[in-house]
Amino acid sequence: MRVVLDSNLWNKIKLVKTKEDLRRFIDALRIIAANEKSEGVRDLINETIKKSLEIEDGISRIHLYELEIKQIFHQTTELPKAEKKLIKMKKQSIEQNYKDGLILSLSIEWGIEKLKGNKENSRRAITQCMTLLGNNNATDEYVYHICRYIYATEQWIDEHNYQCSNILEGLIPYFHRKGFHRSIAQILGMLLIIYQHTQNEAKASYISEQLFSKKYQISQQSDDFQVMSYYLAGVGQLLGHNLKQAENLFNESYVLLNKQLQQSSYYAYYYIRLLSHIAIVQALQGKIALSYENIGKVEKLLEDDFFSKNMDPYSKKQVPHTLNLIKFYVKSRLYGFKTENIQ
Repeated sequence: MRVVLDSNLWNKIKLVKTKEDLRRFIDALRIIAANEKSEGVRDLINETIKKSLEIEDGISRIHLYELEIKQIFHQTTELPKAEKKLIKMKKQSIEQNYKDGLILSLSIEWGIEKLKGNKENSRRAITQCMTLLGNNNATDEYVYHICRYIYATEQWIDEHNYQCSNILEGLIPYFHRKGFHRSIAQILGMLLIIYQHTQNEAKASYISEQLFSKKYQISQQSDDFQVMSYYLAGVGQLLGHNLKQAENLFNESYVLLNKQLQQSSYYAYYYIRLLSHIAIVQALQGKIALSYENIGKVEKLLEDDFFSKNMDPYSKKQVPHTLNLIKFYVKSRLYGFKTENIQ
């Protein structure tokens, strides 16, 4: 079932006649795809791919493959399809002698290998991506910023390199200007966590204010943007030991995510991660019964095929590990650290 993206978009793609028309359309489609993951967006991307074949625009097709892959590659069942699309993307880039296409392909390869748990392969892909980016003076504005964003994300996730904050801060004006709200939320969330880690309270407070400032008008953004914003802000507050505020932010995210989950399977893995964090913050506040209840919910969800097939391989490994740590803490509080009761 198609979602309502923009009442004119489905009509506009039918009116595309030239490569220039198509590339302008892709600029608009890119904003939508960056902010929403849904079947409706995928339908529109696929329709646009057909149009690129019709007018023989191979370069546009490369960019459309990138958008399509990013819609699906976090789902375990869709990884094989994403890998096949990546092969097409690379092949098309070589045939078109399109350097930006190769750079984008490497950024996608980073994500796929990351989700598969192949750290060395993902690190090699992003290193090659940044090398080509540095050697290509004619890099497209989008390609330049999205690859630097991925590189900074890798630096933080894999190496906890605090210097990546300089790159992330520098990306905000571009993403804000283009309307990539989801990316802004993720950047501000990472910066908030980084500044909590480095005990830079002034910057952490500033970033938290920015996340919910009038500038980004969070209440007027999509539910997807709000879910991400509340969740990441909650993680930042948790790291800063502001437990009550963290719980409030997680609960805001939870209410919105329940609605999203009914509309799309794309949010299944966020749902499990969020419940895990709620259980953590409840346990740390001494709300042991509530925490234990949410632990039980997460365990049931991990056994549910709907959730299991929509979680990436990394989350499938990480969530049970986190859950076991929470269970140990909760059960030790319930049973007074009697080790025979810790399963």
